Amino acid sequence: MSWTADFHRRVATLTIVMWIVVTVLSLKTALDVLGSHRQFPGWFAPTFALGVVGLVSVSGLMALTLRASRALEPRSDWVPRVIWPLLSLSFVCTTAVHGFHPFRLPLPVRYGSLDIFMKLNLALAVGGFVTTAAFGALYLGGRREGAILGWLLASFLVLVPNDTCRNGFNLWWLDTVGASPLMYLPNLYATLFGVCALVGVRSTFCTAMVAAACGGVTLLGVGHMTRLIW
Repeated sequence: MSWTADFHRRVATLTIVMWIVVTVLSLKTALDVLGSHRQFPGWFAPTFALGVVGLVSVSGLMALTLRASRALEPRSDWVPRVIWPLLSLSFVCTTAVHGFHPFRLPLPVRYGSLDIFMKLNLALAVGGFVTTAAFGALYLGGRREGAILGWLLASFLVLVPNDTCRNGFNLWWLDTVGASPLMYLPNLYATLFGVCALVGVRSTFCTAMVAAACGGVTLLGVGHMTRLIW
């Protein structure tokens, strides 16, 4: 059974909007990293910039394919049973840059003394994890269209400025806004590829891209934890 025409129109529009947003933010981040390349190992800035260009291109191709496709059918096989746990896991992976807090036990007593931005940052991690699991349960329970549209809309909340770490990624945002919206940008890529997989656009490839997003952001965070990157 194919998706309804109204659902296809809405999900295609939201996916294109999400792609435009992540593209603008990602390209600006790449330029900022290139501009502050002395803060990183010599190999990192050009590698990061090339990775961004590749990620923007591939995600754009998937979003445009979704928009142009007709008669797509919901995936009810292994895909949703892999995608939804990966989407929840992506929030754990993103917090690698902060030592996997707040998912790391025991919880530090200093959480209560954090500033408002860092409290929001941690709340987005936990909220994203729980909300994704809830939408996944909704999808597997048969409310597929509502789950996908709801998750797409909810995903934009991670763009609320929430990170005050002073590094080459965030400097412009800290000086201009006071906090950066970039930390959970990888989760939007995971969402974009995840939605494409669920609606039937190159599902195996897009599932692999969600897994790659989880792995990539974990490696980036571990690179920060070990001071190998910044």
